[in-house]
Amino acid sequence: MNNTLSGKKKRLLLVDDDMDTKTFVLLALCRTQTYFECIQVTRVADALKACNLHNPDLILLDYHMPGLNGIDFLKSFRKTYPESNAPIIFYSSLLTNDVKREALMLGVNAVIARPGSVATLTRMIEEFG
Repeated sequence: MNNTLSGKKKRLLLVDDDMDTKTFVLLALCRTQTYFECIQVTRVADALKACNLHNPDLILLDYHMPGLNGIDFLKSFRKTYPESNAPIIFYSSLLTNDVKREALMLGVNAVIARPGSVATLTRMIEEFG
């Protein structure tokens, strides 16, 4: 049963400082069969607080942000919330093999290049959400 019919609202945490990405993510969410509440933060410190407050069902994480980056978030998240099973989709416009490898070693479920397509992101959200 899809969660819209059952009344359960899933939470997607979007960790990205680029406002255009929010529009891109919202387009992908509109195409999914599952209803997500989208919580957006622009800094790693705020993302960790949001995890505590909202217990996200899925995390969409950018690599490049002001201050700490996506890898920094992953390290802190794994230390602070070791029991979390929230899938993490990691993305960036400047993915190097080293960054991709480190993200995978830190347990992300998928790594995608940005900008990517709405269809790819929709498929990922459906797969992991």
